[in-house]
Amino acid sequence: LQDTSLLFQRTVPAVKARIGGDEACEPSEELRLWMVQLLRGDLATRCAKDHLVAYAPDIISVVVRGLDDPFHEVKKETCRLICDLPTLVGSRGALLEHAETIVKGVVRNMAHPHYKVRVLLVSAVDAVVGMRPSREVVDKLVATILHEATFDKARQVRGRVYECMASWLAIVEEEEKVPLEAGAEVGAGVRAPEPLYAEILLPFYLVGMLDEEREIREVSRQRLEEVCARNAE
Repeated sequence: LQDTSLLFQRTVPAVKARIGGDEACEPSEELRLWMVQLLRGDLATRCAKDHLVAYAPDIISVVVRGLDDPFHEVKKETCRLICDLPTLVGSRGALLEHAETIVKGVVRNMAHPHYKVRVLLVSAVDAVVGMRPSREVVDKLVATILHEATFDKARQVRGRVYECMASWLAIVEEEEKVPLEAGAEVGAGVRAPEPLYAEILLPFYLVGMLDEEREIREVSRQRLEEVCARNAE
């Protein structure tokens, strides 16, 4: 099928009923995994964007349950689905209202014993922060994740979180929200956009420059210099 919109419209409610509701009833780990994979495969990529937007709340319900699924492969696939959502849905507004819900699901799972799950959880948060959630979400929820991830016993998790933070430090205010300089006349121009989350993130990021792994220390320093250079332009 070139356009799966009708099939998607009929499939998503059924998937939500099986694995995304308060009384999800699918006992098979393999089927739960397959249903999450279904939402990031051709069924979704060939669906019209307006249909994806309309069913975003149902998809988020599946995401929330998937993050808490006892089967680690479902957790991992759910994280990959979160990473794909901005591209699949194509509507920042449709997803942004669910940012807090998604990040809370990640917070609940950051103590998972498999480091590969924790790496993907950090990647899922990266997708959410890339949508520019409120500073409150970053300060209260994302910061909670950083408290754990920056001191994670697995270097792969620490390396991934510093890589993500470097990109978050480069996120600046949206130009239309940047106010005029004090005393400037209307039409005189606006000040340069400032980093959106820097005050929250920098204390955590600087920990990476003291990491026990030499490679993490060096890469963290290099990325910070690159961010500072871009912001100085």
